[in-house]
Amino acid sequence: MGAVDWRQRLDEATANPPAVVTAHTFIKKWPTASQPVLLRCDDDREYVVKGTQAGRMVVNDQIVARLGDLAGAPVGTPALVAVPQALVDAEPEMQHFSAGISHGTEFIVGCSERQSYEHASESANEPRFAALAYLFGWMHAGDHQFIYENASPHLVHSVDHGHFFPNGPTWDAASLAGAAAPTTDAGIVAGATLSAASLDTARNDFRPATNDEVAAVVAATPLTWGLAEDEGEALCRYLAERRDVLFS
Repeated sequence: MGAVDWRQRLDEATANPPAVVTAHTFIKKWPTASQPVLLRCDDDREYVVKGTQAGRMVVNDQIVARLGDLAGAPVGTPALVAVPQALVDAEPEMQHFSAGISHGTEFIVGCSERQSYEHASESANEPRFAALAYLFGWMHAGDHQFIYENASPHLVHSVDHGHFFPNGPTWDAASLAGAAAPTTDAGIVAGATLSAASLDTARNDFRPATNDEVAAVVAATPLTWGLAEDEGEALCRYLAERRDVLFS
C-alpha cells in the first residue's frame, strides 16, 4: 500500500483518539533504565507509567502493547496516562519525569520482577508463549522480558517493549525497510521449547490488526512523543507488510 493511502488512513484515525486517564497518586518507582513509576489514576486503576523522558521507547511500548492486546497476546493492557505537572512537582521520586501524556500499562498484581523462561514448562504457558513468539517475530523484538504471576500456574506476561523494532528506540524508516523477513521469534521458540503443534494453534488464534487498526494504533501516538508523519507512514507499511508475510 502506498504512502498516500497510509497518510489518509492516519488522518482519518486521528478523529477517534483513545481515551486518556489522569494520574493523581504516586505509589513507587523502579530503578531501571527508563525509571517507570506506578501511579493510581482517576479510573481507580494503577498503571506502570513511562514519561517522554524515555524517548522513542514510549512509542515502541505503546504500539507493541496495543497491537499485542488486539491480537490476544498476553501483554499488559495499554493506556495513555496524563501526568500533571503538580504531581511531578510534589513527588521527590518523580523529578526525572516529564509531565504530559505518558505511556502506561495496567499494573498486574501479584507478579514477579523480570525473569526469563523459569515457568515456561507450565502447560498453561505454552499457548501464551506461542502467541508471544508470533508477536515478537512480527514486531522484531530487541529485548525479551517476561514477568510471571506468583501463584500457580505462574502465567507469563510481556510488559516492556521499548527496544522492539529494528534498532530499538533509534529505529528509522531505513532500518524498518532493511529488516529481515519476519518469522516466529527463535528465542521464544527455543527458550519455551514450543512444539510445531502449539505454534500452529497459536497462529490460528492470533488476530493480527487490520490496516485500519494499524493506522489507529500508530495515529494514537501523541504528538508530544515526536513521531513524525513520514515515520508514522513507514511504521504502518512495516507492520502491514510483515503481518502479511507472517500470517498470509
